[in-house]
Amino acid sequence: SVYLHTSCLNVQQMPPVDSSLANMQTNVDAELRRYLEIWKSIEQNLPAQIIQNNFEIPPYAVLGNLDSVSSGGATRFILELNAAFARAAESDPRLLLQDVHSLSARMGLDHWFDWDRYFSYKILTTIEASVAIARSLASMVRASYGKSRKVLVLDLDNTLWGGVIGDDGIEKIQIGRETPVAEAYTAFQEYCLSLQKRGILLAVCSKNNEEIAKQGFEHPDSVLKLDHFSSFKANWEPKHENILAIARELNLGADSFVFVDDNPAERAIVEAQVPGIAVPNVGDEVSRFASIIEAGRYFEPISMSQEDLSRGALYRSNAARSSSEAKFANYG
Repeated sequence: SVYLHTSCLNVQQMPPVDSSLANMQTNVDAELRRYLEIWKSIEQNLPAQIIQNNFEIPPYAVLGNLDSVSSGGATRFILELNAAFARAAESDPRLLLQDVHSLSARMGLDHWFDWDRYFSYKILTTIEASVAIARSLASMVRASYGKSRKVLVLDLDNTLWGGVIGDDGIEKIQIGRETPVAEAYTAFQEYCLSLQKRGILLAVCSKNNEEIAKQGFEHPDSVLKLDHFSSFKANWEPKHENILAIARELNLGADSFVFVDDNPAERAIVEAQVPGIAVPNVGDEVSRFASIIEAGRYFEPISMSQEDLSRGALYRSNAARSSSEAKFANYG
């Protein structure tokens, strides 16, 4: 890969504050053209994937709130330029776009720019921002080599809903919109469903009675349903053994799995017993689960296809065939 890293300070065609809309677009086109020439030169001379960052918004909004509205605003210009970069990356399979704009927004510009470092060493970002950029880049490189994770394995009690379904029953588990705790579990289920819809496989690994465990997904407020899961293991076997069974069932290596469980002892055992599996330290506050998983960048994609979107159904079919096959003594 070839990595091109720059910042908003290196933009050469920033429009003047009295710029017209037409002139602003001319400046966007000119700035984009400069990068198109760079990308074209690399593609002609190197058999490499190009990773190019987009831009954080400028550190100062000299037009105040108008900076994102006026055609002479630096903020609006950067937003338009980022959109132009996105269109270019969408049409060029050899160009990957690192979303520095979103990275900086999540961190906050006050924690992004480090002017002492910049004036001393020409390093624009804080140490924390530099680490975030590096982690983002590493996830893109992993993804380009097909090393992104493919399966999210989930515990049930106090992970997908509050309470223990075997003790509390379906009526008393916490899910829905009635309390802050229930809403937090609902939000995490929504996050898991969003991953499933973009092609990440979901699996259950829970110490539970299977019939009782499945009842949790019959709760009227449960966002996740049984058919969202490609594999379901709810029994009293050790969780690491169940995870290895899921891997065999899905015909995937456990090094493509991420395991989420509120119980630190279970997390430690699984991490020690299943080589290559990712076990984020999610703690026991469900409101933080999604952000901790996101920070790990386990599921970084570099493209999206119809095959990705339908992967869950494909693996459910494969798992069903494997389960059926095991019931027969021989092929005939």
